[in-house]
This record gives sequence, structure tokens and C-alpha cells, in this order.
Amino acid sequence: MQQQQKHQEYTVPYEGWRLFEDKINYRCVAEKSIGSDDEVFRVVLKAHRDISYEGYWPDRPQYPPRILITGSCIYSDCWRLQFEPHIPGTTPPRPFILGLPHDQDRIRKYLTRKNRLIRHVDVPIETCAYQDRLLSWQVGCVAEEGSDIEKILYHLPVSIYHGFIHELELALGAELPLLHGLLDGYGDMLRRKCVEAFRRIGRSVEFCDPHAGPNGEILDAHAADRAPYLDALEFDGVMGIEDLAQLTISATIAKEFGVTIPCRVGVLGLLHPLSQCDGERCCRRRLSMDSLLSENFG
Repeated sequence: MQQQQKHQEYTVPYEGWRLFEDKINYRCVAEKSIGSDDEVFRVVLKAHRDISYEGYWPDRPQYPPRILITGSCIYSDCWRLQFEPHIPGTTPPRPFILGLPHDQDRIRKYLTRKNRLIRHVDVPIETCAYQDRLLSWQVGCVAEEGSDIEKILYHLPVSIYHGFIHELELALGAELPLLHGLLDGYGDMLRRKCVEAFRRIGRSVEFCDPHAGPNGEILDAHAADRAPYLDALEFDGVMGIEDLAQLTISATIAKEFGVTIPCRVGVLGLLHPLSQCDGERCCRRRLSMDSLLSENFG
């Protein structure tokens, strides 16, 4: 009983994964149940100088990779939507984060079933702590992986987030030109940062933004995340560089197709740096509903 309690003290949650820390040996084991059969996937990670932990799943590739797949979320926790309270003068619901699937579901429900009014939307005017730390680590990984790299595919899913804005427009019966424009501007800012960061180590990146399937069907966010890995299944020498939170993509594809694309994975911080996107350390712009409906980008 005492042994079990000691073990629990070193268990840390991380975006759906459980980290079992061995602080004496500066390592940890990450675990997550994936798939309908709840198969447990494990990753052995070691302490890292710039982030909390880093490792390879399932193992480090035997040969240096030629093609790297990586990317970044566009909607950090800085993108938030606040509804008006149900009864004037009462406490409104908590802000909903536009990039979280379960928060997107709540937003749909509030708009279509409860007919709630939007009070404001917060949007970032600078890249957030999560994106900056992720990019810095990604560049370091690429620099260390050697000279055999021929292509770096960088996934920035701007189109998928435009799709969610279109859903908001349908529910509201009105267009949101300002929100579309700010999203495009934010995506451009991330691209410029990526280009400059990789240029400093003598590398260029190829951006990808899959949003339509082979038959022209519109992809949801989950399918869009999987698309770069699915497109790379036919190639040899492919490796992902992913925040541990995103390893589920490659692991799930390995279960379904029997082809494993190894990944270099990182634990960016404990707690996850998305929790730092609290409005105090991230610069945001607050838009009222009137501003959202305006075509004035000033």
C-alpha cells in the first residue's frame, strides 16, 4: 500500500497522457490507452535541457530520417469565446477555447439549442508561449537529426479553423469577416516565424494545410491532423516531430494500417505551456459582437 502511494506521488497528467516520473534517474514513462481495445501505448522519455522530457516512439529510427513531419496548432488557448449570461446580472459561463473539440461542441450547443448571445471573442495578436516553445524545440530537433533530411513538412491547419468560423456564421446567420481576417493574419505570422527560425539553421520548410479528402470531401480537424501521416505511409525514412499530446495521431495510424511512422516526442512543460495562455502572459485583442460583425479590420 505504501509502495502504491509513493508511485502515485510522481504521476503527472499531460494532455491525455500519464507521466510516471523517475526523478532520481531523470526519466519518465508516458502512457495512454488508445483505440476501442484500450491498448496501452508507452514512451520512455529522458530529461531535456530545453523542455521537460524528450524521447522516441516506438524507438529511435535505425537510419537517419529523410522526411520530417511536424506542425503547430493555430488556435492556442488564447482564442476564446465568451457568451452572455443566461440571466442578465448573473455570472456568465466560463470562456470557451476555440481550439478544443469539446469546447467547440459546447459553442455549437449554446448557439443552436440555447440561443445564447456572444459577448466577445479574445484573439491573440502575438504568437503564444506554447507555439514559441514548440517551434524552438522543433528547430533544435531538426538541427540534431543530421544532414540526410530532404524535406520538412510543416502542418498549419488554417483552413480547418476557417471551417469552424463558417459554422459560427451559419448559426448566427451573419458573416464574420473580421474573425476570418485575423485568423489569416495569425497564420501568416506563424509561417513567417517558422521560415525565419528554420532559415537560421540552413533549412527550409514546406507548409501543408490539408482540408479536403481524395474525393473532395471536407475534412474535420481529426482527419486533417492525420492527413500528412497518411500521405507519407508509402515513403521510407519518414519521422514525426511532435508534442507528446499529438503522438496519438501516429500511434492510431500504426494500429489501423500496421505501418509505424516513428516520432521524436517532447513534453514541452509541466504543466503544459497551453496553461500559460491566460491573458496575462499572452497579448490578446478583445472583440465585441459588433466588432465581429464589422468589415472594418482597423
